[in-house]
Amino acid sequence: TNSGKVSGGMNVGGIAGNFLGGKITNCRFSGTVSGNGSYHGGIVGDNQSGSVIDCVNSGGKVSGVNHIGGITGSSDITGSSDGTISRCTNSAEVAGSEAIGGICGWFQSKSTIISDCTNSGKVSGGMNVGGIAGISLSGISGCKNTGRITFTGGQGDQGCVGGIVGESTSTLSDCIHTGTVSGSGKNVYELT
Repeated sequence: TNSGKVSGGMNVGGIAGNFLGGKITNCRFSGTVSGNGSYHGGIVGDNQSGSVIDCVNSGGKVSGVNHIGGITGSSDITGSSDGTISRCTNSAEVAGSEAIGGICGWFQSKSTIISDCTNSGKVSGGMNVGGIAGISLSGISGCKNTGRITFTGGQGDQGCVGGIVGESTSTLSDCIHTGTVSGSGKNVYELT
């Protein structure tokens, strides 16, 4: 459990900055994460091949530039068969420029998905902004967003903003979005 203020440049997390494998389970963060760099998350800044399970971020705000998430800023677990983000909850505000998500800013996995996660925090950014993930190159299942998703512009008005995910190349299943999506630009959608 951490309730402090965490700040820095790259790889800033409420529990771990750079996570290279294993499992983080049942962790709680209620502080703030900030900085002028990328890969910032309420639990983990940059997750490489690890699992984040049953974690909660109830802090005030997670902010940075690119790859910013309420739980993990980036989760690139293509080298692992078991790394995942599962049963996590975020209620903190998440803000940045590109690849901004209520749960994860950027998610890529060889064989696993983001599953059974919930976001109720406000999420805002200039491109690839989603209630669960900003960019997901892997599946998302059983997740729910009730937060407000806002496109702030500044990236050529391309948008790619959605209630669940901003940009995805994989399958979404059994997800629910009851929040709002606002902003003007291309590719701004309520669900995906």
